[in-house]
Amino acid sequence: MAQGVANDECVTSPGDAEKAISANWRLAIDHIARAQNLESTIHAVERVPSGERDRPPQLIPTRFIFTNKLGRNDKLLLAFDALVLSETLDREAALGKIIHGDDFVTLKVKTPGKPFHDISVDG
Repeated sequence: MAQGVANDECVTSPGDAEKAISANWRLAIDHIARAQNLESTIHAVERVPSGERDRPPQLIPTRFIFTNKLGRNDKLLLAFDALVLSETLDREAALGKIIHGDDFVTLKVKTPGKPFHDISVDG
């Protein structure tokens, strides 16, 4: 995944949420996200700059799975990563990636990555 990313654009766990948003990194490895009573070590977070000036960059959590066939739990773990990342940064992480198998197949997954306080529950 770090292929095509310069050394100064790849960090190991940027840590502070404020720095994670404003920094110039493109790929964070082993990012630890903490929010409320939740914690997740996200295998990688890709930071994709927005094309618009006033829009923040998109953050895409990524999980690496060694098996060729994905199970339901793999997608649930990615959704959890996106949720904790969203809570930590108070921003939506609506897309995640799973890279898996012998051929490093990439699966893009839409995630319900809204922060808890933005989720509405209809009766």
